[in-house]
Amino acid sequence: MLTRRLEILLNPDEYKEIQREAKEKGESVGQLVRDLLREKMVKPRKKTAIEAFQRLYSKEMEIDVSSWAEEKKKITKTRIKEIEAH
Repeated sequence: MLTRRLEILLNPDEYKEIQREAKEKGESVGQLVRDLLREKMVKPRKKTAIEAFQRLYSKEMEIDVSSWAEEKKKITKTRIKEIEAH
């Protein structure tokens, strides 16, 4: 469901090119622009997020959780010192 409107200004040559492309694909100018935006912006962001998630949980990112207690103490001490310094 489309609920938001976007207005953009194009020079005549750009608009003619978009109209030609839309006509070749058998779709409206609006649909062509939505598809292009989705391809260039939305899908890459999703792909990047998925890749980041996969990297985070990959073998390369595994940590020794047995050392977590010690690391937590170090982080806490550092944070306390930062707070006390202010």
